[in-house]
Amino acid sequence: MKEEKKVREIVIPGQFLGEGKSLHGTYFENGKVFSKFLGIVKQRGNGFMVIPLAGKYRPKIGDKVIGIIQ
Repeated sequence: MKEEKKVREIVIPGQFLGEGKSLHGTYFENGKVFSKFLGIVKQRGNGFMVIPLAGKYRPKIGDKVIGIIQ
């Protein structure tokens, strides 16, 4: 059984997201994917990721960043 999240949904730590790949902000246990954070869940293909609602932003390669260098 595969559960898909098509709409951005707020999830809590430990919440079951579905069966598939564990991506950023999730963990895999007994063939199921769960949220690590309070955040917004996104489904990418057959994987799940959670974008935290709080904390620091960690840019990835390819991200455009605007800032002031002193």
